[in-house]
Amino acid sequence: MASVSFVDVQHSYPHAIRPTLVDIDWTIRAGEFAVLYGPPGSGKSTLLRVLAGLEAPTGGAVFRGDLDITRMPAPDRDIVMALDSYALYPHLSVADNLGFVLRLAGLSSEEIEQRVAQAAEQLELTEVLASAPAALTSAQRHRVALGRALVRRPSVLLLDEPLNQLGEEDHEQVREQIRTLQAALRITTIYATSSQDDAQALSGGTMAVLDKGRLTVPVREGTAAP
Repeated sequence: MASVSFVDVQHSYPHAIRPTLVDIDWTIRAGEFAVLYGPPGSGKSTLLRVLAGLEAPTGGAVFRGDLDITRMPAPDRDIVMALDSYALYPHLSVADNLGFVLRLAGLSSEEIEQRVAQAAEQLELTEVLASAPAALTSAQRHRVALGRALVRRPSVLLLDEPLNQLGEEDHEQVREQIRTLQAALRITTIYATSSQDDAQALSGGTMAVLDKGRLTVPVREGTAAP
């Protein structure tokens, strides 16, 4: 796990009427679960993409721990971004979907089996490890996609509106599983959402509000909002 810092980060798309991000200063402590709340179009996805290395800022700097990663290629950042879509490999079982990237990374069979089993237990997927994605419910497919990101145990995990496609009951269940598994693994996590319910349910650590590209209300646990 590692801390994350945005220092005076700015971003503008060519020909855009206004900047996407304006003077973003925000620090997330190592192992922390941070909520980034804001309406659609507020710049949440762009901020996560800047951190992941999928967008280049037009100003400022981004740090992982003490390392300036502003210009570092995305594959070298040890940062994983999970979206609300869940493109699973249809020809692979749940277990093989979870372990696929670990095999590519050259981990031992024992380590892969351990990580897959832990994620499956936490996400209630143990009974479907041998199943194909087509046999799963929508909630189960979401959990597999989430588990696939978590088994990598990156320094930083970015979740961009990860539960948008779920019904209310499944949404609440998977949301709680995300929080539980993050707490167990202590992966520094930023959860971006436009849902006030999600923001309130998950804001036990740090919450920041993004509006029109400006980070307006950073709140840390035990600290009153300005």
